[in-house]
Amino acid sequence: MVGAASALADKYYVALGARCADLTDKDTIMTSKTHLSTGPGRGFPQTGPWVSYYGRADDLDLGRLADRFRIINIDADPGAGNFTAAQIDQLKAGGRNRVISYLNVGAVERSRTYWATVPEGFVAPRDNVKAQLGPYPGYPDEVWMNVGDPDWQRLVVAYLAPRLTAQGVDGFYFDNLEIVEHAAGSGQQPICDAQCAQGGLDIVAALRAAYLSLLFVMQNATGRPHPAGHHQRWCLRAAARRGGPRGSVHCR
Repeated sequence: MVGAASALADKYYVALGARCADLTDKDTIMTSKTHLSTGPGRGFPQTGPWVSYYGRADDLDLGRLADRFRIINIDADPGAGNFTAAQIDQLKAGGRNRVISYLNVGAVERSRTYWATVPEGFVAPRDNVKAQLGPYPGYPDEVWMNVGDPDWQRLVVAYLAPRLTAQGVDGFYFDNLEIVEHAAGSGQQPICDAQCAQGGLDIVAALRAAYLSLLFVMQNATGRPHPAGHHQRWCLRAAARRGGPRGSVHCR
């Protein structure tokens, strides 16, 4: 699986040079409104109710959870051992529900198995010192990562995401992607320069190109960004909607 995922990532890491300004409003589907879908794949079957649960399936009544909630956000990381593919399928309730998984794009927890151990061909975050942007205030286990770093990008797209899709989830719940709004002068730390911000767009575009049918949701997507970051957030939505090779969405 890792070899196939690596080849998949390489396929989409090709720059096209399109600009975000070239996109039209119809390219941005992920707005504050929840988009509905009656079939499997992208879109919500219903607007709610929604639940986020990052614990173990063994501590839940899965049947009751699937009966009560239409959108279920879990941590499906196989390294955490919270859910099996069969348990995730049970939560889907025959396609009635959407089950998405937490995916930390802008930071990494030291408690994750992949913090120090990854397959050959990847660089573990612990060893990728150049991509570490500093500690995450309030979360001593977590480290901000430079989303423009090629080794981190490759790990997210070609290893972390495939591990989740192998579990059978319907999509990803991106966390800490708001780092692309941490421009100089925004008052946000750590600073994410232009190369870093573009890298965040590249990750989303590469994931969309690889997973055309999956649902992408951004944590804090309904928050109020700094004016300097508003354009970046619009472009993130465009990248998630449009898909395409690395570099196919650019913001400046």
